[in-house]
Amino acid sequence: MMAATQTQAQTYKGATTINTTTGALGTKLVDTTDNTETNYIYFGVTNANSASWQINCTKISGTVNGCFTLEFSNDGTNYKPITAADTVHASNTTGLDVYWFHRTPAQGVPYKYARIKSVGRGTASYKFEVWIDPER
Repeated sequence: MMAATQTQAQTYKGATTINTTTGALGTKLVDTTDNTETNYIYFGVTNANSASWQINCTKISGTVNGCFTLEFSNDGTNYKPITAADTVHASNTTGLDVYWFHRTPAQGVPYKYARIKSVGRGTASYKFEVWIDPER
C-alpha cells in the first residue's frame, strides 16, 4: 500500500488533498488530535474505482479514546459517512495501532471528495497518519 515515492499534496479549502488523477498513490498525511478536538484530513478521490485508507494512530500522552470516520462529499462542503462501518474507535492505544477503511470496486467511490475525521474524547493527545491508495 505504501508507495516507494511520495508526491506533494495539493491544497483544497486550506486542507491537504490528493487528486487521484495525478497518480498520487501511497501519500501519507499527518495531523494531531488533542483532548476533545475534531480534526480532518481531506482527499480528492475523483476517478477512483476503489480505495483504501490506512490510519496509524500513535499515542503522545494520556489515554487515547477517539474515533476515526471516513466521510464523503460531492460538493466539498457537506460530508457524511456511507455506512456505520465507516467509523472505527481508537481506545487505550499504548503505542501504535493501525486502522483500515476500504471501498471495493463493487461499492465504488462515487464521490469527488473524502476525508478522515478524527474526534478525540477525553484527555489524550495522539498523532494520526493517513495513507491513501486509490485504485483506478
